[in-house]
Amino acid sequence: NSLPAGYQKNRFLSAINPFADKYDSGYQLVNGLIAFASGGWFGKGLGNSVRKYTDFPAASTDSILSIIVEELGLVGFLVLICLFGIIIFRILMYAKKIKSEKAKIILVGVAMYFMIHIFFNIGGVTVSLPLTGIPLLLISSGGSSTISAMMALGICKAIISAYRRGLIQ
Repeated sequence: NSLPAGYQKNRFLSAINPFADKYDSGYQLVNGLIAFASGGWFGKGLGNSVRKYTDFPAASTDSILSIIVEELGLVGFLVLICLFGIIIFRILMYAKKIKSEKAKIILVGVAMYFMIHIFFNIGGVTVSLPLTGIPLLLISSGGSSTISAMMALGICKAIISAYRRGLIQ
């Protein structure tokens, strides 16, 4: 059977209009948008989110970005994106410098790993894309995603360190 299951179809329909079924399949998206909107420019203050104390599903995992924007506002969101941008930029900068193909592939792969996670998480939380459950690396409370992101960054750091010491070109 190649037809999507009902919940898969509802995910796409909710991404198109989460308010059509705001008490069922669009519930998490609507709550995320309310948290986003209530944050304003500077937010309600760190730890002052209202949504995380309600029955907002996955507030500390998939939708942590909504809580961050509610607490820190658009300014906090932009700071977070800038920090991720710095990490990705630095990795790609070294990928451009290093001549070793293996090292380049690893560095570009890790940069893409971070970019894809950020893209799909922000897209899902802002209802620009269907919600996929992809965590916001290093932020969401999920052990396996945090461990894999830290391992990837550690491997990148080892490659960069080897390059700086002249062990690889």
